[in-house]
Amino acid sequence: MRLETSSGRSNSLVVIIAAREAAPWIVECVDSVACQQLPRGWRLQIMVGVDHCVPTLARGHPIGLRNLQVFMFTARVGPYVVFNTLAHLSHDNLLARFDADDVMLPGYLSSQVEQLGWCNLPTISQTWSAYTDETLKPIRAPLANGSTTKADGKRDGPSDGQFMMSQGVIGKLGGFRPWLCHADTEFLTRARLVGIAFNICREHLYLRRVHADSLTNSPLSAYRSELRQRYADEVAVAKARFAKSGVVERVTPTMAPCVCIRPSHFA
Repeated sequence: MRLETSSGRSNSLVVIIAAREAAPWIVECVDSVACQQLPRGWRLQIMVGVDHCVPTLARGHPIGLRNLQVFMFTARVGPYVVFNTLAHLSHDNLLARFDADDVMLPGYLSSQVEQLGWCNLPTISQTWSAYTDETLKPIRAPLANGSTTKADGKRDGPSDGQFMMSQGVIGKLGGFRPWLCHADTEFLTRARLVGIAFNICREHLYLRRVHADSLTNSPLSAYRSELRQRYADEVAVAKARFAKSGVVERVTPTMAPCVCIRPSHFA
């Protein structure tokens, strides 16, 4: 699957990782990304955006990978502004959003690149996952809809937080809203409303680590938190507005200042 861009370069994929309070996990996360094998003709770039967190930066900066860039944001902006900013800096054909406390399993990237690499239209890809505790031991975990996973942690369905997309999706939707949580769900809702295609890989190809500081567990942004419910209400209002007008808002990406602490040496 060797496709050429307009500049004649091979196709490329960037994995964007927003990291805050992730010092215990960031090295394992990045290593799991770096170990992924891509189809022939594709190259991998990794961009870590440290969301104004010095301990996380101290752990992520020394990682010795030629295709890794590390950025430090000068103020806390949230994971979705981090993504907007780094996506704007990239010029890759495909973009993947991945959380700093999670772990990719073999085939996570290649299975989705195989699907998206053939798509000429804006397309989003997702896989299934398995939930674990801090030590990556499988656990039964609560889900946003009030149900739980199986006892082995496996969820037979995609989660909104992790996905891959073609550049055309960004062109059509703009960016994520600058929310502290739930902006991934809002983004995917807009994608479905405008008719963007979804490809779902029905394999459990990444581990979702459950811990006290994760977005879905922390008091500020947990599944039943006031903040998350307020955002969910805004999504519901937008869907009702679409039902009447048939128009979906293109969100101008909110971006923030950051400093490139570790430039890529990937030729």
